[in-house]
Amino acid sequence: CQENNLAFIDVMTPLLDEFSGFLEEPALGVPGGAVNMSSRKVSKMVNRDFFGMVDAVKFGQQHIAGLNSQDWGRADLILVGPSRTGKGPVAHYLAQRGVKCASINVSPKEPLPAELELVDPSKFAVLIVNEDRLIELRRARLQEAERRNMPMLLEPDYASVDRVREDLEFTYRLLESFPAWDEPIDITFVSVEETTSILFRRVLAARKRMQTQ
Repeated sequence: CQENNLAFIDVMTPLLDEFSGFLEEPALGVPGGAVNMSSRKVSKMVNRDFFGMVDAVKFGQQHIAGLNSQDWGRADLILVGPSRTGKGPVAHYLAQRGVKCASINVSPKEPLPAELELVDPSKFAVLIVNEDRLIELRRARLQEAERRNMPMLLEPDYASVDRVREDLEFTYRLLESFPAWDEPIDITFVSVEETTSILFRRVLAARKRMQTQ
């Protein structure tokens, strides 16, 4: 730049100097070069809550839709309900608060895992939606899949009135079979954020009970 009489602004050197001071490590001068930092130095950048959130997000991804139910004992919460009752978004929001959340879709056409009877009943939370709204949600999912030319993995009657009614009735029968579970949360007119807050308070209360025992 000097040879060609061009003006330039050095934005990287001051930035790297600041990072070097913050991390207590000199810049290697290698683009993308890894820096080995002790756990003490890492903890200066991120706290325990951050690592808890990362673990919760990973746990939720590995335990969606009934996957790895053998690990449910490690969950803070297990969301139960028919397909398209908001379990995925709620689990994601809860993970942002460090809550390890598993989920399972229930239907008379799907077998239930044995862990339903083995895990602490206070960990289960049932989400439901009224029949008309659930039909709308399932039809919207089918339309979105068609619009994106996605392979159809859902049953032909997935959004039919009879199928939705069967799934909801099955969920209520499941609740009767597990009287120790909390009352279901009807999210028909409740936002994901509100549902998350309700469940997060439930998790906090459970943790407090554990600490006092």
